[in-house]
Amino acid sequence: MCCWKNAHHLRLKATRQHHRYFSHEAAHLRFFVLALIVLALISQSTFSHASLATKNVITIAVASNFKPTLRNLSNHYQQLNKNQKIVLSSAATGVLFTQIRQGAPFDAFFAADSLRPKLLEKAGLIFPNSRITYAHGQLVLWSREYTGSIHAKNIKQRLQKSTQLSIANPKTAPYGLAAQQVLQRLNLWPHPRLVMGHNIAQALQFIQTGNAATGFIAKAQLPFIKRGQTWEIPQAWYQPIEQQAVILKRSQASTATQHFFNFIRSKKAKAIIKQAGYDLPE
Repeated sequence: MCCWKNAHHLRLKATRQHHRYFSHEAAHLRFFVLALIVLALISQSTFSHASLATKNVITIAVASNFKPTLRNLSNHYQQLNKNQKIVLSSAATGVLFTQIRQGAPFDAFFAADSLRPKLLEKAGLIFPNSRITYAHGQLVLWSREYTGSIHAKNIKQRLQKSTQLSIANPKTAPYGLAAQQVLQRLNLWPHPRLVMGHNIAQALQFIQTGNAATGFIAKAQLPFIKRGQTWEIPQAWYQPIEQQAVILKRSQASTATQHFFNFIRSKKAKAIIKQAGYDLPE
């Protein structure tokens, strides 16, 4: 009888210890699950804020010639949309095209030609039906060394006598390609005293700083020159500079970017583009 009582007592003690053990384990498990829930909520909140921040910023790759105009357009747009921010990155059209093909995180691309946007469309890298023509560019000859007017009858002679002639790189810059086409028409390609910029902005800078006395620039750059002679090249002398823009498929702000594209097509935006020295698409 005594042995039975001792055995019963030991079983009760073991049962109590067993319950206490699993009670502690259950408490630890509840704490662990609760911690996971809290972490998940924090992560979700952080991700939501990050996504919202990304969607409120539009990053645009823009050809050098159009950057001042697009900055002006962006300022007008941001005045109407206070929570929206637009970040511009400029270079030659061909350089930006290569960066996009290599995965650069742009939302949109404003090129100085139609070739690269069409190639991106063919590669499936843009949103369907997002390719638009926003402007037609014009080429101008600017010289700080010529006296008297420049016209079709004396331009070849003037260019032959140029000490240094600045153009943008024809391989990457559409305005540089247009300049090459003009020189080829005049049987002056390659010019013996050529100074080549990475883009049309640098071609302008070479003349401004005296590294070249004459050069081909975009009509939209005329407000940035202070003296010298200019002549607008006849558009029949070079292939049309049709400037197109696209929304890229990898965009993290595609809805906001589409909204900005709608603004670019508005009457107000078109008036700004025309005033900057571009022809408008029909």
